Amino acid sequence: GDFSNWGTLAEVTNFVAWFSSMPHKTKILVPGNHDMIMDEAYYNCYYKDWTPDGIKRSTKEAYDLFRKHGITVLLDESTTVEGVKIYGTPWVRQYASWQTAFNRKEKDILQYWEKLQPADILLTHQPPKGFGDRSGSSVPLGCEHLLHKVQKVVKPKLHVFGHEHLDVGIFETESTTFVNAASVDNFYEIREPIVVE
Repeated sequence: GDFSNWGTLAEVTNFVAWFSSMPHKTKILVPGNHDMIMDEAYYNCYYKDWTPDGIKRSTKEAYDLFRKHGITVLLDESTTVEGVKIYGTPWVRQYASWQTAFNRKEKDILQYWEKLQPADILLTHQPPKGFGDRSGSSVPLGCEHLLHKVQKVVKPKLHVFGHEHLDVGIFETESTTFVNAASVDNFYEIREPIVVE
């Protein structure tokens, strides 16, 4: 997630061109809270706040770009690749008084965690509590409800997320490898990707 900064169709187009040029046979992602155009309900209400020219673009066109280039976007759903089940969900807890894409209050985000199902790999934008979830103040900002569902329901071998740009890295437990793979820092400078084999 957060493959764009303002969530514009132009940013999506540029990202799709770059991502589709990568040599990997399979490309899967979940959007993040910056990817405004990917959250249709949010975008329909707030597109003027995020589009420099104030012109509304098509959410469908954004999703069609991914499909056309063979990129799978997971929104509370799973896909299976070579026998490996991958579940993805883009939602994050509301962390400020304003809203962004895929952003829900604590009480409202639980409905999305209830949809989680067993998978080998879990892709979320929100980090779980205690793993790669520290902000600049070192306060853990991950979601404890998500962590509970990850440990009790999903039980993935690998859980990949982002959202918190400062606490990147690999965090191992006996049953799950947690990876905060945020590709930029808080100043949106690109960092080297994390590779998990």
